[in-house]
Amino acid sequence: MKPKLKELLFASFEYEEYNPQQTKILLLNAMLFITITINIIFMFINFFITHTYLMFFVNLTIVFSLGCALYILREKGQYDISSYIGNAILFIAFISIVILKQSESYSMIWTVFFAPFAIITLGARKGLSLIH
Repeated sequence: MKPKLKELLFASFEYEEYNPQQTKILLLNAMLFITITINIIFMFINFFITHTYLMFFVNLTIVFSLGCALYILREKGQYDISSYIGNAILFIAFISIVILKQSESYSMIWTVFFAPFAIITLGARKGLSLIH
């Protein structure tokens, strides 16, 4: 993996021995970064190609909010707050995408990605209770 990409994904988190909490921190960092990247791509698609400006602003809000959660995780080191912010934003975003797109063009498939994100970042008990 290239050094710059590795730095973005792992954010200089280096751990010498296995710890479940450290694994959660690395996964949350990677998932937030990947989600921000995907939403930036969709921002350009919605603005320049499909001209759906409402979805552009939804993606912009997601990028800004998850960027704040990523900042809280990387700079402040507050995993719990960052994971709750990330889950709340993704829950609201996925529901709004389904409502705004009115279940067209496979928009409901994005709701499937919320369950693994919630379980990995919040733990099995909290993540599953959030899904139900």
